[in-house]
Amino acid sequence: MSVAIYLQYKFKENEIDLYRVTIYSLEEAYLGSEYEKSESKLELSLQQRLKEKISEDTFRVEVNITGAKYWKDNIQASLPIIEKVYLFKMTSSGEMIDSGGLGVTTPSILPKEAIELNSQWGGKDKIQISGLSSPLSLTTSYTLEDIINQNGFKCAKIKVEIQTVNIQLPDNIKQSIGATGENYFAIAEGKLIKSTVKTFTNTFLPEGELKVTTFINLELEKNKEEEEASYYLTK
Repeated sequence: MSVAIYLQYKFKENEIDLYRVTIYSLEEAYLGSEYEKSESKLELSLQQRLKEKISEDTFRVEVNITGAKYWKDNIQASLPIIEKVYLFKMTSSGEMIDSGGLGVTTPSILPKEAIELNSQWGGKDKIQISGLSSPLSLTTSYTLEDIINQNGFKCAKIKVEIQTVNIQLPDNIKQSIGATGENYFAIAEGKLIKSTVKTFTNTFLPEGELKVTTFINLELEKNKEEEEASYYLTK
């Protein structure tokens, strides 16, 4: 018999979670009989901690991005300093009240009720697309696939799928956007342990097609008390 579980984000005072993020992007152009491609990879460290507990269900969280390295077509390239601190407000179910400009690490939505294996739930987000007068609405579906051990934590394995959206743009240009992935969420600790996401954007032009495929991997490296984490970041 399947056992019901309850998933929610939990934040402890003086605790810092250290994540490693890798973003690999492949750009391909099919123009007539010609084919071109370009690859890039971005690596960075992400430090996350509780800034303020606003209520039992609402938190203000600080994310500090450091240590970015960038490669273009397998050659390490110079990168403008992107070290930045984001401050955002969210609920224990992952609802973003104020994103603070946060992008790649935006939390996944969790169900507010207890769930069992194969339970499904959903969420919505909006993105701005060049050429459209209003933001595009994206629908994300989540499925609890399994309960497994991941990196030493008992985790809910969650399948993530952003429904493919087809867009008609000016100048007879069409675009398709979608994504799939998996999240591993520690049940007792209430935190994301690992996330792997593949996104795609296909642009259809009168003269050919442009494809952008991006792989995003986020994984918890350490979770320490604040003093220990500060020491770790300086090594």
